[in-house]
Amino acid sequence: MSSAEITKLARAIGHEAGKKVHLSAAEMDSLDFNARMIQTGASNAPTLVISFIDPNSGEGRSGAWTGHLFALADSGANGYEATYVHAVKGNAKTVEFQRLMNHVDFNGDGADEIIVEAWKYASDNDLVVLGFKEGKWHEEMRAKQSWCLNAPKDK
Repeated sequence: MSSAEITKLARAIGHEAGKKVHLSAAEMDSLDFNARMIQTGASNAPTLVISFIDPNSGEGRSGAWTGHLFALADSGANGYEATYVHAVKGNAKTVEFQRLMNHVDFNGDGADEIIVEAWKYASDNDLVVLGFKEGKWHEEMRAKQSWCLNAPKDK
């Protein structure tokens, strides 16, 4: 696909998914938009990564409206369809934002797991691992980024 085709498809999927949390087209278009394809092995075609994010995400402006959508779409019998959607609308201090960090096949099944960073204002960030099962991406693990295997040393 050309970049124009990717953008058109991603915006259409994103706008449709945003309706479920009452994000209007105008609200969606006020957010920073990004779309790209990544090879995950979830299907024969690449996975489409879609992001609509408030450019001030994480600033936690009291009472301020914010909206966010992070979605994945994969090719199936009916073309590209959303296979994971994280969509929120609300107070900037309470919503969770998500973004793609990387993808790698951890378990050796031939399909990459997707690593996502999730965060809220004034909170520790989480690392989220998404796995592909039964045609959808599912959260398989979530851990605080501050988590560590080693216990703190006594001083």
